Amino acid sequence: MVDFFCHEYKLIVELDGPIHDLQKERDDERDLTLQESGYKILHIRNEELEDMEKVKNKIKHVWSDK
Repeated sequence: MVDFFCHEYKLIVELDGPIHDLQKERDDERDLTLQESGYKILHIRNEELEDMEKVKNKIKHVWSDK
């Protein structure tokens, strides 16, 4: 299960908290599977959510790469 998904851009946004530090290998395998299916994955650390403008710019940058 992913945190956020945009079908139009085949973009997945994952919010990564401390638990992701403990399951990095599992997350990497899942990311690879999703990327092989044509999805772009953007990871955002929970700490980054304190600056929503920066988060929005990160997402816009991914969209502009399309």
